Amino acid sequence: MKMHGPGSFENDEADNWRNEFLKDPSLETVEQTLKTIADSNQDERPAPSLIYQALAAAETVAALKGYPHTGLDEDLSAWAASECIPPDHPLVDVALRVVDRVCDDEEAAAVAYCPIEDIRESWLAEVVNLRCRLMA
Repeated sequence: MKMHGPGSFENDEADNWRNEFLKDPSLETVEQTLKTIADSNQDERPAPSLIYQALAAAETVAALKGYPHTGLDEDLSAWAASECIPPDHPLVDVALRVVDRVCDDEEAAAVAYCPIEDIRESWLAEVVNLRCRLMA
């Protein structure tokens, strides 16, 4: 069954990414996931599954900075707390590029990446909240 909610981990693709990530967590995996979107063709809208995974990785960066989402998985929170990165770590810039790519055209992004119309506003609010935590 496909799940989809407004949070960065409230979809199957991000949930699967987290589960695979936690088997062998590393900053390199986070970076690779982010760069899939950050370094992709800016003229094309990336596939939703790649966006969901990249937003999950960006949430991981926010947690690594010490600003985790309140609903972040305990195992991922514990790993992030043990790794910690400084606010000026290069991963922060890459994560912001991903979020900015999603927020470039908020309305179009919500339609493309949030299939449930009733939660689109909440989904965008979550993405904006993630951006604020990455900028903190």
